[in-house]
Amino acid sequence: MLHKIYFNRINLDVIGPTPQFYPTVPLNYVKQGEGDFLSSYKLDKAIADTDSAMTSILREYDVQYLSLFSHLCQREDDKYRCKVVLGDELYSFDYGHLTPKSAGVLAQSLLFEPGIM
Repeated sequence: MLHKIYFNRINLDVIGPTPQFYPTVPLNYVKQGEGDFLSSYKLDKAIADTDSAMTSILREYDVQYLSLFSHLCQREDDKYRCKVVLGDELYSFDYGHLTPKSAGVLAQSLLFEPGIM
């Protein structure tokens, strides 16, 4: 599929996966724990690997890749800290599905205002 897109010069943007935590993160835990961020002790590490692989593969085909993971998570030594709260609500409903509000904020910041998060 990517070969076909590459050779036909179709413009394609790909949005990567969101950080996922197991179990899900209730708002009161986040607020009382580490503020708006959560450390990676409950983070699904496969998401970081998937994001890294997608970044490398899509770069080869000149596909625009928008990494939600790197936008929301910062690596600190051997772990990640991921932003999980927007104002007074979680970014996601459960383990990785964005709320309408957070989807709008992320789209705005990724596409039009990099660095506002």
